[in-house]
Amino acid sequence: MKKILVGRQWGTTDSYILERDHLSIHDLVERVAQRFVAELRSISDLPQGITYVFAGPGNNGADGLAIARRLLQDGHRVHCYLFCKQEEELSEACAWQETKLQEFHQDALTIVADEFQPPLLTAQTLVIDALFGTGLSRPLEGGFAVLVDQLINASPATVIAVDIPSGLYDKDNSENNLQAIIKADYTLTCESPKIALLLSDNECYTGALRILSLCLNMDDDPAIQADYYLYTPQDAHRALKPLSHFAHKGTQGHALLIAGSEAMAGAPMLAGMGAMRSGLGKLTMHLPSALARLANTLLPEALVEKDKEETIVSSLPKDLLNYQAIAMGPGIGTAPLTLHLLEHLLQNIQPATPLLLDADALNLLALHPELLSVLPKDTILTPHPGELDRITGNALDDHHRLTKAQELAMEQEIIIVLKGANTATCLPTGEVIFNSSGTPALATAGSGDVLTGIILSLLAQGYTPAEAAPLGVYIHGLTANHYGERHSPRGMIARDIADMLPAVLKMVEQ
Repeated sequence: MKKILVGRQWGTTDSYILERDHLSIHDLVERVAQRFVAELRSISDLPQGITYVFAGPGNNGADGLAIARRLLQDGHRVHCYLFCKQEEELSEACAWQETKLQEFHQDALTIVADEFQPPLLTAQTLVIDALFGTGLSRPLEGGFAVLVDQLINASPATVIAVDIPSGLYDKDNSENNLQAIIKADYTLTCESPKIALLLSDNECYTGALRILSLCLNMDDDPAIQADYYLYTPQDAHRALKPLSHFAHKGTQGHALLIAGSEAMAGAPMLAGMGAMRSGLGKLTMHLPSALARLANTLLPEALVEKDKEETIVSSLPKDLLNYQAIAMGPGIGTAPLTLHLLEHLLQNIQPATPLLLDADALNLLALHPELLSVLPKDTILTPHPGELDRITGNALDDHHRLTKAQELAMEQEIIIVLKGANTATCLPTGEVIFNSSGTPALATAGSGDVLTGIILSLLAQGYTPAEAAPLGVYIHGLTANHYGERHSPRGMIARDIADMLPAVLKMVEQ
């Protein structure tokens, strides 16, 4: 998985890599500039007017100066503003790049020590933001705040941030000055994303996110430690186990899905489709008796066990030892008898049987938080933000919510799949795995039910909870990417997710 570093880890890791690979800081800056300019060429809708680079005195500014020089070498019209009160403020890399730009094209650089005459930024202007990077530890103020808020953000120019929008902290922005953060149209981040760039609160600052590979070999180096990761296509390919030539339905797992109520008859069908389309050998659906005929019609591949109640689930299914994994929640409602069923399940499930709770099972946990303490180790919860807030209390922002999910996962030794644009799988170890697949097409009713089915299927096939959760999330997201190759994301419905699973699994296999 791709390691995501936080705060001072970036500076420490840069120093380590430079020593490990016998590189200078100037080599690294040139590598950033080369990859940045190459990525610019792939963005088709950039304005064709002059490019203004706003560079700060640190290493982010050094990147900006090197980018300006390379763009000039390519024949672009470029002017760079370097903001520093005195030469001593410049980092070693920034001073070096200032000299190189001066030597190449002295008139293309203006050093700003105090007030300056700002350029006119129009819709035909490209702005490259290289003021501050991940080392920022306090809100922008004074002239920098004015520059960001009243010039760059107030203009119609297209803005591209180098590594991270200036003013944005790389993780927690709850105490930041939100008026003094660059609002980029694109962020071209180096090597791996920063946590703040993966949170929906910061979309207005990040814009479209692209990751520039600098070939630093961070991910395979055990000396570089991380608590946050990005799950990649390569991770999914490695995680998906090959099918044995001698596989049969008995070797592919038998899963139990406890789901449905009269008011939400579709949820168990969607979850069941997700499970059966993900390689599961056998599925038993424990449903309100009124839904049995519907299930036999819509999903004849599944076994159906009727609850004694007609409109809700209320009783524990027969012999739980028959199942390699159990999921409960989609469409079950929160009736007292259904709560009683959840309590019985938690009392009777074997510790070795993986358990997934979703949807109304999570709402029952929120209504009866004492049940959290009796969840089996490595139970998977799959809340959307609202469901998590009902369990842990309202979060101030996305980062606060993520922290709450991490804390709950560690306290209860469970796995929390916090659903969103970059779904975060929080492990009992405190580690967090962000997902890299998916599009807004997944924002449709029933999408989460299909995800429950996918993860349930993987659990029953023998994947550990820590393997099944991020792999299932990735596969689920990839259906949206696949759908978007031919269709508008606005047209996708949950059944499409299940229907595309075979094609998407083929993509992961290859």
